[in-house]
Amino acid sequence: KTPKEEIQAFKATCPLVATFLIKNFKELQFYLGPSFCPESMVFSIYPDGAVTPNFYFIMGGFKSEKF
Repeated sequence: KTPKEEIQAFKATCPLVATFLIKNFKELQFYLGPSFCPESMVFSIYPDGAVTPNFYFIMGGFKSEKF
Protein backbone atom coordinates (compact mmCIF):
# COMPACT_ATOMS: atom_id res chain seq x y z
CA LYS A 1 0.00 0.00 0.00
CA THR A 2 1.03 3.57 -0.53
CA PRO A 3 1.35 5.85 2.48
CA LYS A 4 -1.84 7.66 1.42
CA GLU A 5 -3.79 4.37 1.35
CA GLU A 6 -2.40 3.41 4.76
CA ILE A 7 -3.49 6.75 6.22
CA GLN A 8 -6.99 6.37 4.76
CA ALA A 9 -7.27 2.82 6.17
CA PHE A 10 -6.12 4.07 9.60
CA LYS A 11 -8.65 6.91 9.55
CA ALA A 12 -11.41 4.45 8.68
CA THR A 13 -10.73 2.36 11.80
CA CYS A 14 -10.26 5.28 14.23
CA PRO A 15 -13.96 5.69 15.13
CA LEU A 16 -14.21 2.00 16.01
CA VAL A 17 -11.10 2.12 18.20
CA ALA A 18 -12.23 5.33 19.92
CA THR A 19 -15.67 3.86 20.63
CA PHE A 20 -14.11 0.72 22.12
CA LEU A 21 -11.72 2.72 24.34
CA ILE A 22 -14.44 5.07 25.60
CA LYS A 23 -16.89 2.22 26.23
CA ASN A 24 -14.32 0.22 28.22
CA PHE A 25 -12.35 3.09 29.80
CA LYS A 26 -13.05 2.04 33.40
CA GLU A 27 -11.79 -1.48 32.66
CA LEU A 28 -8.60 -0.47 30.82
CA GLN A 29 -5.10 -0.50 32.22
CA PHE A 30 -2.46 1.69 30.62
CA TYR A 31 1.22 0.84 30.28
CA LEU A 32 4.15 3.03 29.26
CA GLY A 33 7.66 2.04 28.30
CA PRO A 34 10.75 2.94 30.34
CA SER A 35 10.99 6.35 28.63
CA PHE A 36 7.45 7.21 29.82
CA CYS A 37 6.72 8.51 26.31
CA PRO A 38 2.93 8.62 25.85
CA GLU A 39 3.38 7.71 22.17
CA SER A 40 4.40 4.21 23.28
CA MET A 41 1.31 3.65 25.43
CA VAL A 42 -0.26 0.19 25.40
CA PHE A 43 -3.75 -0.72 26.60
CA SER A 44 -4.91 -3.89 28.27
CA ILE A 45 -8.22 -5.22 29.46
CA TYR A 46 -9.27 -8.39 31.24
CA PRO A 47 -12.15 -9.97 29.32
CA ASP A 48 -14.97 -11.44 31.42
CA GLY A 49 -13.55 -14.15 33.69
CA ALA A 50 -10.05 -14.01 32.19
CA VAL A 51 -6.95 -14.58 34.29
CA THR A 52 -4.58 -12.85 31.87
CA PRO A 53 -5.17 -9.55 30.07
CA ASN A 54 -5.58 -8.89 26.37
CA PHE A 55 -3.17 -6.20 25.17
CA TYR A 56 -4.14 -3.74 22.44
CA PHE A 57 -1.63 -1.91 20.29
CA ILE A 58 -2.39 0.82 17.78
CA MET A 59 -0.48 -0.38 14.74
CA GLY A 60 -0.39 3.11 13.20
CA GLY A 61 2.04 4.08 15.94
CA PHE A 62 4.55 1.30 15.22
CA LYS A 63 7.53 1.36 12.90
CA SER A 64 8.17 -1.98 11.27
CA GLU A 65 11.67 -3.28 10.66
CA LYS A 66 12.91 -6.45 9.03
CA PHE A 67 15.85 -8.25 10.57
